[in-house]
Amino acid sequence: MENMDFQNLTKKERKALKRQMKEERKETNFTARKRKKIIGWGLLGVAMVFVIFIIIWFVKNGGNSEFSFELDAQNPQRGATEATVVIREFSDFQCPACRSFSSNINQFMKEYGDKVKHIFYDFPLVSIHKNSLGASMAARCAEVQGNFWGYHDMLFDRQKNWEISQNSNDVFVGYAEELDLDGNALRVCLDEKRYEEIVKKNLDKVNKLGLNSTPTIFINDKKFKGVLSVDDLKKEVDLLLNRK
Repeated sequence: MENMDFQNLTKKERKALKRQMKEERKETNFTARKRKKIIGWGLLGVAMVFVIFIIIWFVKNGGNSEFSFELDAQNPQRGATEATVVIREFSDFQCPACRSFSSNINQFMKEYGDKVKHIFYDFPLVSIHKNSLGASMAARCAEVQGNFWGYHDMLFDRQKNWEISQNSNDVFVGYAEELDLDGNALRVCLDEKRYEEIVKKNLDKVNKLGLNSTPTIFINDKKFKGVLSVDDLKKEVDLLLNRK
């Protein structure tokens, strides 16, 4: 409104002017409140979109990506089916430390096999162990014939025999035959690389978890690097079992 001399107005004009100014203030206040409300709803909308994005991200990444193990069902396991304590071993058949742990976990499972579940995840360190990927696939080929754990033990027990072999597949076939498995079927399985995709999925999981050494062990959601002794395993598992 343009400036004017209020004193020069008649009483009627002043009343009309006051009424107009009051209406303008009302309109200004209404506009301001409306603007605040729009901004508020806008911010709420942005917040809701952000929350939805976070929820979708968590779902896609299995919740907490550090401690989600969505590939459990695709990996060899033994022990109690409905166990509340699960030991997940990320291991390389060509790794000497993994060989030591395999002996410990075997001994441990003889005593605790009815209380816990043990799941084996492939973690072949292909950059330094040239035959480790082949060993992982051979163990998978033995699994489909019903004897993963026997083959698993033979690979670790004879690690020094096959780790430098130039014809590792021949060695792996020979181990199958020693265990009364079908050697020809295992060779075809290896030649066709039937289980390479599963092993590589495990390696993708390794990367997501940020693992960089073998063996890496998870007892439920607690991570351990290196070889756990039988006593170490018992101590950690007993703590969890006693909480139930």
